[in-house]
Amino acid sequence: MRLFYLIGFTFLASDVPAVAHPGNGTIELFSGMMHPFSGFDHIFAMLGVGIWASQFSDKKRLVWPLSFLISLSIGALLGLWIEPIQFVVLGFIELGIAISIAVFGFAILFDNKTSLMSGSALCAFFALFHGMAHGLECPSSITGLLYIVGVVLGSIALLSSGAILCLFLLYLRKNLGFFGLNVNSDVG
Repeated sequence: MRLFYLIGFTFLASDVPAVAHPGNGTIELFSGMMHPFSGFDHIFAMLGVGIWASQFSDKKRLVWPLSFLISLSIGALLGLWIEPIQFVVLGFIELGIAISIAVFGFAILFDNKTSLMSGSALCAFFALFHGMAHGLECPSSITGLLYIVGVVLGSIALLSSGAILCLFLLYLRKNLGFFGLNVNSDVG
């Protein structure tokens, strides 16, 4: 349990404004793939969803990250569309991203009873903010669609990394007794 407290508190302590910025390259797909890695806000949120979902042994492992990805894609398209009014909307998006990191941190630490639908709705809601930030940050020199496909691919990598990290730590706890972990999990 102590290690998950450390991970959760790291998320809470890193609750910073969105800092992902364009300029990762001129190739649409590659630029989009690199964008989720360009800010700790996006990294922590997506790792957080992967870690949170992977603490459960049921459909949540797949449905929560998928709802995050679908909503992220919709948000990215909205971000491309709302570009002219981005300065008005950007403050709300940054706030949503900051809150999402805190919420996912608390979920990693304390949640063991969220329903499939509630978790999906929570992931989808906060993914809209992350997606809009990605869409707004699309460099003007490239087309939006391939960039968004790249963002989704980069996000899949981060969500998967969070899941793999969680499953690895649960394996260590179960089979090797490392860390003295006692996770609020229904896995193993």
